[in-house]
Amino acid sequence: ILAYYGSLRVIAITHLTINDIHIVENEVWLNVRVSKSEAGKRKVPLHAFAPTKILDRFIQLVDERYAQFDHVNIASKNIFLIGEDEDPETQQPEHGVLYALTLLKSVFGDALDLHTLRHNFVSWSFLRLFSQLPAINNILNHYAPNLLEPMCHHQLERHLSWGRHQPSSEWTHLFVELSRITGHTNFQTTALHYTHTLGPVVNSLMSSSVDEVAA
Repeated sequence: ILAYYGSLRVIAITHLTINDIHIVENEVWLNVRVSKSEAGKRKVPLHAFAPTKILDRFIQLVDERYAQFDHVNIASKNIFLIGEDEDPETQQPEHGVLYALTLLKSVFGDALDLHTLRHNFVSWSFLRLFSQLPAINNILNHYAPNLLEPMCHHQLERHLSWGRHQPSSEWTHLFVELSRITGHTNFQTTALHYTHTLGPVVNSLMSSSVDEVAA
């Protein structure tokens, strides 16, 4: 969830504490304090990228983590979200790294890693930005209809456009904001190395232009 829908690197995931997660009504914010770069220190609106069922499950997991340590008199800022049920006083982020990677491998084997999930985060988010195009809409409805939930889609556009409506021809700032949420210093990194769905979007845009000319 944190890598695929939140674009978090392993270092951010394993340093994330319960106190870094802010849940207000239907919004879930992740405060990333530890990262390999300054650009990686950011606030991520998980609710703008995750479908309702995924978001509900994440909130449930946070509540369960709280419950594991309800007998311990320790500030929640010291309880890592990812890790085994060990004493919070002796918890180390390194323990969480091994725990997270072992868990991921037990589910997916060698087919996926956390970095691949970050690539998927950018690629699918980019597709969703252009979901008004018929070809893109068909792709999303076929493979991931939950990503087109009205509330989920509205949240994505609202956060990437800073709450302002923008014509479809002005997408640059949306891409820059997506890059910032991903934790990249330069949006060219996002565009050149993480956006693997650029081809379908360009093809769909060109098809739409051709149809308009023909009409």
